[in-house]
Amino acid sequence: MRILALPDVHGNSTPLEIAKRFVNEVDKVIFLGDYVDSYDEGNNWLQQKKCLSAILDFKHIVNRDSKDKVITLLGNHDLSYLTRWSADSSVSGHQYFQAADIQEFFCNNFEEFDAIVVIDKWIFSHAGVTRLWLENPIVDKWSHVGGRLTLKTVNKNLHSRDVRRFNHNSFDPYGDDPQEGCMWIRPTSLINYGLSGYHQVVGHTNINDEEIEKDRDWWGLNSRIMTRADLPVYRTFRGNRNRNKDCKYVFIDSAKQDHYAIVNTETNEVEVFKDE
Repeated sequence: MRILALPDVHGNSTPLEIAKRFVNEVDKVIFLGDYVDSYDEGNNWLQQKKCLSAILDFKHIVNRDSKDKVITLLGNHDLSYLTRWSADSSVSGHQYFQAADIQEFFCNNFEEFDAIVVIDKWIFSHAGVTRLWLENPIVDKWSHVGGRLTLKTVNKNLHSRDVRRFNHNSFDPYGDDPQEGCMWIRPTSLINYGLSGYHQVVGHTNINDEEIEKDRDWWGLNSRIMTRADLPVYRTFRGNRNRNKDCKYVFIDSAKQDHYAIVNTETNEVEVFKDE
């Protein structure tokens, strides 16, 4: 199956333009979430709502003829308007004065969104999935929610509207912790503790191609497509050096939301492109 994966949107029209261009050339189109919040001047909730509404309209039109061809996932910025936990409302660029309107929009359209998509041996999510999170989802930093998750029950839990399992739930302010959930975890922890046997495509973390080329990437990445064997030794966690060494981790978020990935889930070939 040929999959087009699109990064965080944040009110930018580029991901939708890419989706329209490729929709007839792929089997599925997956938006990886984060439709709201932005640092760009003038890019406020009105623009973000217009962009997200256009994505959902596009999804409905395509899916009338090809069921589930277009899939929309939630990101941590979207989730921040669906939880009363302060740790989630502290995401960068959170729109406190528009929060009620944004929450109403997501609540009215909640069934449009999933947390993950699993196709063959590929997992698509906003930030990534680890075994530790599936086995030990917690409410927050202080209390255990109970109830082990599996890849088959993640979306069921989200659709129950009990979003606590998806909250920011570690002491690392950036989410670089293996117990973080699929909307929060960062590259280093994901590559070290990713779910065994699965390749993953994620957004969430803004990757700078120039920093990668200069070998100065904050997360130790030397490419947008990584395996554990590619991670610098100082970034590998003790006791995990042989875990998932052949699994691919694909990072497609960028400051301008202009990257995308095309994955062949049968051959496991993947390419990341920058829209020109």
